[in-house]
Amino acid sequence: MADKSVSSRVAATVTRRGFVPALVTAVAIFGAVLVQGFLSGVIASAYTVGTLGGDWSRFADSAWTAQLAVSLTGSIPFAAGVFLCLWQLAPVDAQLRLGHVLSRAVLATVVGAVAVVVVVVLVSFIAALAGVPDLFGGSENLTSLLDRFGQNTARGVLGAAQNMINQFAVVMLGAVLLWGWLQRHPREHEVRGALDEV
Repeated sequence: MADKSVSSRVAATVTRRGFVPALVTAVAIFGAVLVQGFLSGVIASAYTVGTLGGDWSRFADSAWTAQLAVSLTGSIPFAAGVFLCLWQLAPVDAQLRLGHVLSRAVLATVVGAVAVVVVVVLVSFIAALAGVPDLFGGSENLTSLLDRFGQNTARGVLGAAQNMINQFAVVMLGAVLLWGWLQRHPREHEVRGALDEV
């Protein structure tokens, strides 16, 4: 009997409505974060060229490539965490007050940062495993691998915390725009997340 209730709860969660609005909002947030990172890279490149000299084209070309590479462990998991929160955990609905929308945006930002931390720890662990001599023919000893894993994990956690602070405004803006759109386009069904069922 318990298996039936668990499977029915899982089925209800997977088929919960509000997938498309949450996805569109998360994709827009991903795009905004990507553009922010690119513009920051271009400004940093301009500063480097202005103070140290050098070839501007070399720095400008690498800014976009670097941002796309960093997005694999940064903005993509962040946007995925925001999406999951706005779809499953705490969706935005037209009947909510502005304070509730903003608090759900804060929660979505935190969930996005946690997703980044999980990805960074996983990537650091895989990179450390790749250096184990007995498993993959790596050349480092176990102590240096553990040190590097710890440093990469700490750097990733601190970077996720910094990005979370930087992205609060973007996620809040996305949630408020979604809320406004939902007020102008009312849904025929009630949207409830896991937070609403507690």
